[in-house]
Amino acid sequence: MTGGREVQKTFDSILPGASVIEDRKEDGTIDTVLLLDRKLNIIDRGCSGRGYAVWATFNTAVGIVGVIGVHSPRLRLEKEWLWGWVQQLVMEGQWLLIGDMNMVEYSRDTIGPSPILKGRELRKWTLCANAGDLSDIWLEAVQTRGPWFTRQAMHGNRLDQARLDRCYITKRGDWIFQMEEMLHDGSSSLADHVPIRISLILEGETRTVSKKSYFKMDGSLLKNEGIRREVERTWSAHPDWANDDRKRWGLALARTRKILLAHKRTQTRGEMDAEEISKRLALARLQVQVNDSTSNRREFEEALMAARRREQADMRICRVKCRIKWLADGDAPSKYFFACLKAKTKREELTSIKLDSGEVLVDEDRILQLIEDTYGNLYTAEEEGSEALEKRREILQLVDKRLTAAQNRKLEDTPTEELIEEIVKTLPHEKSPGFDGVTSEVLVEGWDFMRGDCFKMVRKDTLSALGMSADNVRRIQGLVTGGAAQVHVNGRFTRRFEVTRGVRQGCPVAPLLFAMVTQPLMRLLREEEARGRLMGVNYGGQTTLLHQIYADDTGVNLTMEESQFNRLKATIQVFEEISGARLNLAKSLIMPISPEIILDWVRTTGCDIAGPGKSFLYLGVTTCNPIDEAVIAKAITQKMLKRLAHWSNRFLSWPAKIILLKQVLAATPLYQLLSVGLEQKGLEALESLCRQFLWGWVDQDHPRASMVAWERITQHK
Repeated sequence: MTGGREVQKTFDSILPGASVIEDRKEDGTIDTVLLLDRKLNIIDRGCSGRGYAVWATFNTAVGIVGVIGVHSPRLRLEKEWLWGWVQQLVMEGQWLLIGDMNMVEYSRDTIGPSPILKGRELRKWTLCANAGDLSDIWLEAVQTRGPWFTRQAMHGNRLDQARLDRCYITKRGDWIFQMEEMLHDGSSSLADHVPIRISLILEGETRTVSKKSYFKMDGSLLKNEGIRREVERTWSAHPDWANDDRKRWGLALARTRKILLAHKRTQTRGEMDAEEISKRLALARLQVQVNDSTSNRREFEEALMAARRREQADMRICRVKCRIKWLADGDAPSKYFFACLKAKTKREELTSIKLDSGEVLVDEDRILQLIEDTYGNLYTAEEEGSEALEKRREILQLVDKRLTAAQNRKLEDTPTEELIEEIVKTLPHEKSPGFDGVTSEVLVEGWDFMRGDCFKMVRKDTLSALGMSADNVRRIQGLVTGGAAQVHVNGRFTRRFEVTRGVRQGCPVAPLLFAMVTQPLMRLLREEEARGRLMGVNYGGQTTLLHQIYADDTGVNLTMEESQFNRLKATIQVFEEISGARLNLAKSLIMPISPEIILDWVRTTGCDIAGPGKSFLYLGVTTCNPIDEAVIAKAITQKMLKRLAHWSNRFLSWPAKIILLKQVLAATPLYQLLSVGLEQKGLEALESLCRQFLWGWVDQDHPRASMVAWERITQHK
C-alpha cells in the first residue's frame, strides 16, 4: 500500500527520495510506516491490514531481499496472530526485520518473538547501514532518528519524531544474523541524536560486520570530539528539542564526568591527608605519654577525632567502589571477587600462637602440629580403668526405664513401604528433608512413581550402612564414633584423627543420645534426694522440683546452702567418672530466687552468678532475674546489629537485601519471642533496624527515607 500525499510530503522533508509504505488501523490512523529508497527495484509490498506490520521485497545481486517493519501488539490474541503471520511471510528468501520495544519487553512470551527468534533475544535501538550488495537500502544522509520504522502515535502524532529499533536478517525463515551493536538503554539515549554506520556484507554464506560502534551509559562518552560535535549539530538543527529530556540526559552525562573527576581529585587529596593525620595522631599520643597535660590531651583527642572522620570517609569511598564493581561485574566470579576473597583469607590467617609457657610459635609446621594434637586429644575418648567400669555397672543397675523385648524387635524390623509412605506424608510443609532440595510436597505429589526408589534407598543404602543387627547399641556407636576429622589452618589440613568422643553438630541422634546418657544422672539425683542429702525447692502445695534436663542442659533446684552445693558437685563427679562427660563450672550459672541476697560462699564456687538486672542465656533464650523487658529487647537488638554489621560491609543488591530480611533477619528474634514477649515499642525498634538496613543512610545520623511501604515489603508472596 503506497502512502498518501500528506505522509509522503512529511517524509520528503526528512528523507528526500524515500518511498513510503504504511499500515493503517481500522479507524484510518497510520500506525506503522516503512521507508525505502525509490531507486530500489521493488517487486512487491504489503501490510498486515491491522496496523502492525509493513513489508516490501526487491531484487539484489544475491537474490530477492525483503524488509519487514513490525509493531508488536500487547494483546495476547493479536500478538499470536501477528507472529504467526510474520513466520509464514519470512519462510522464503532473505529478510531484514525491524522491530519495536514490545519485542524486547515481551520477548519471553510463548506467543511473542522468542519462538520465531529461537531464543536469541533482541537488543534495543539497533541501526544497520548496509554496504555491498544491499548498499541502496539505507541512505547515508539518514540520521539515527531517520527513520526506517516509525509509529505515528509514538510521539504525539509527529511522524518526524520516529524511533528506529533493531535490524535482523533471515534466510528461509532461519535467523542467520542479528545486529546487537547498541549496548545501552534506548529510553533516554544519546544514540537517538547521533548517526551511526554499520556495514553488513553478504558474500555467499559469509556474514561480516565492519565499522562497529558501541554506545554505553558512560560519562566518558562525550569526551569523543566527533560525538560531541555531532550532538551539537543535531541539537542546533532542532531548536524544539531545547526542553527534551534526552538533551538534559546528555548534559547530565557531562556533569557526571565532572563529578567523577572531582571525586578522584578529592580521593587523591584524602590519601595525602590520611598520612598527615596518622603522623599527627602518633605525635599527640607520644606527647600524652611523656606529659599528660590538659593541652596535650586536648590535642590528642582532636587528632583522634580527625582519624575517625578519615576512617568513616574511607568506608564511604569503599562502599562506592563496591557499588561500581558490582554494577560492572554483577555476581559473576570476577577478578574483583577473588581479590576480595584472597584479602579476607589473608586477614584471617593464623600467624602465631602463644603457649602457656610464654613461648610464641611462628613456624607453620609447629602451629599445624599443635592444633592437630589439641583437637585430637579433645575428640578422643580416654581409656577407662576397672574401677570406673565397675562403678558404671553399679549405677546402670539403678536405671528402671528399659526397653522391652517387643520394643527391641520393633527397632530391628525392616521398614515397610507403608511405614515410609506414612513418614513422608507427615513431613513438615515447605521443607526439604535432604540436601537435594526436594521438598516434602514434591515427594507427596510424586509418590506414585517415586515410592520404589525411596523404598530401595532406605532398605539398601541406609540399613546396609547401619549394619542392621540385633545389637542396636553397636549400631548407634558406629554412627557416633565411626568418623574422622581434619582441621583446616591457613590453607593446609592436619592429618586425620578419629572422633570417638562428643557428637557432631546438627546430628539428629544427639538429643536422643543425651536423653539416654543422662538417665543414670537423673537416677543418682533421685537416690540422693531419697536419702535426704539433696533437697529440692517447694513451689507451693505438694510440688517439689529437684531437676530438669533438656538435652545437654541440666538445671538443679536446691536450697541456698553450701553443703547442698558440695553434695551436688560430688554426685556429678561420680557421673563424670562413668560417662566421660565433664562439667564446666565457668559456663555454669547460679540464679538465686532472691537476687538481692547473694551469700559469700556463692562467689567462691567458680560459677557465674545471675545478679539483679544481669542477662543470661538459657536454652538459647536471653532472660534475666527478675525478667526485664528492656534488657531482653536490648539483647535482641544487639544480636540483629551483629548480623547487620557483617552484611553492611558488603555491597548487596536490593533483591538480595529483601531475601536476607525475610528469610534470615526477620527470623532472628522468633525463638526469643516465643518465650518472652515484647511491647509495641520494642517491635517498632526492630522494624526500624530492618528498614535502615534496606534503604541505607544519608550520613552517620540520618537514615534514608523509605521508598516502599514496609507492609508491602514484608507481605507474603
